[in-house]
Amino acid sequence: MDRASLVTAMAVSQSQATQIWHGQASALFNLGRYRSAIVRYEQVLAADPMDAKAWVEKGYALCELKQYEAALESFQQSIALAPTQPRAWHGQGIVQAKTNDFEAALASFDRTIALDQNDGKAWRNRGTALLRLHRYQEAADCFDQLIQQEPDNYYAWYERAIALHLDGEGGATAAFLVAERSRAQALYAMLRRAFMR
Repeated sequence: MDRASLVTAMAVSQSQATQIWHGQASALFNLGRYRSAIVRYEQVLAADPMDAKAWVEKGYALCELKQYEAALESFQQSIALAPTQPRAWHGQGIVQAKTNDFEAALASFDRTIALDQNDGKAWRNRGTALLRLHRYQEAADCFDQLIQQEPDNYYAWYERAIALHLDGEGGATAAFLVAERSRAQALYAMLRRAFMR
């Protein structure tokens, strides 16, 4: 085998190994074995430090371990490599919120939404950051947007009611809670019919 063929074979093998490590890391993460997942992501990054996805996923694993400074660095590395990756911006926002930097978190969630307007988790986290910043009407508007996308999202309805209440709109709060109660009763009746046949 000549040198060029050997280099190509090694590159294919490295690429396959990287895919395997990604798969293993993902499985370990889903099992809650975050430290082991981080080890696999570090193997991927040792082979390819430009792998933005590995940086993102490592960041989420670090976040689960409450290693927020390292997680933030990992998300920032991913953003530097792939600035249009909404998952990295979202992860950065989560870490910023966990460390009570809600202004920075809000900016990260705004960037996430600019990149993916259908990211319900980003809308939810944006609304929560606005609540923590005491920007209640903006939070209610944010939860409205989430309700439009996910009308059955009980969290959005509940948080919207809290935002309205904190904003001094007690009547609107009561109306939303009554609407949510009616929706829950309708869902319960539908499920009961489906399972009682």
